[in-house]
Amino acid sequence: RRVHGADEGLVFMCVTDKDSSRKVAFSFLEDVRRTFRKMFVEPVATLSSAVCFEFRAVLQEKAAFYSDESNANSFKSIQRDLGKVKEVMTENIESLIMRGDRMESLVGATEGLRGQAQGFQRSATRLRRQMWWKNAQAMGCSAVSIGTLIVLIILLFCGPTFHCSS
Repeated sequence: RRVHGADEGLVFMCVTDKDSSRKVAFSFLEDVRRTFRKMFVEPVATLSSAVCFEFRAVLQEKAAFYSDESNANSFKSIQRDLGKVKEVMTENIESLIMRGDRMESLVGATEGLRGQAQGFQRSATRLRRQMWWKNAQAMGCSAVSIGTLIVLIILLFCGPTFHCSS
């Protein structure tokens, strides 16, 4: 199986057997590409054949590393762990989205309650004023009734001329 990648005129390619993992092969190519770019920053057209000889040792080291089964297993383990982390992050993001929806509904409920509280306050103020007027009317009626009662008692004892005999 052939696996390849291109980068600004350079082609990175490796050949693996059928049983090798594609992920390992592409990881190898990406690692080789990154290392090459770190070592050689000049344009591709200016590179000499000596560069190929310099990079040969790096290629052999990377190939040995990615060919080793224990490194491939640790690589798979790391990918598996990254997959788990990705799942957890996805769940956390979904949880945040759901929490955001709940927050929006709470904000809506809070605004509704604020409107109800303002309506209740207006109603309570109106009722307090009505009760004050009723209380004032009752006090006025009581004062008039007591005054009338006092005048009647005086009229009863003193007569219509208000000349009381002692």
